[in-house]
Amino acid sequence: MTNEDREYRFLIIAALICAFWAGFVYSCSANYHMAKFIKKRGKIKNDTTLVRISDTIKVNGKDSIVYRDMQYICPELEAPKTRWETRIEYRYKKSKDKLVYRTLFRTKKVYIKDQKVKSKFRFKQENKNNKTLNLALIVAGLITLTILAFKFSK
Repeated sequence: MTNEDREYRFLIIAALICAFWAGFVYSCSANYHMAKFIKKRGKIKNDTTLVRISDTIKVNGKDSIVYRDMQYICPELEAPKTRWETRIEYRYKKSKDKLVYRTLFRTKKVYIKDQKVKSKFRFKQENKNNKTLNLALIVAGLITLTILAFKFSK
């Protein structure tokens, strides 16, 4: 191995170390990730939880463990829904709405059909009297036409 190869390797290693260090120093911070979390509608619940703390204390030359219960405010993160979760939720909501609309449409269809049957029955009863009247008027009209035709044909 020549001296130039050693220098070249040293420069490559030094450049990689500098690149890693610069990436570490200039990388995104916790504040950036927190802002991104809040921007995506993430929620933080501040719940008070009971935490048990154990301490070792020397009493009369002997070690003894003391347990204390302390209440601390511990933030619990509620992660925003992923695309997959929202897709499943929308699909479920869509199918549920489709069922509701289908049943409403069917009941409306049955109601309309029932109203049509009732109205047809009503019109049939009303038109029964009119049919005989219409038939009588048509026969009277034909008789008058034939009489007029014979009168004017002479």
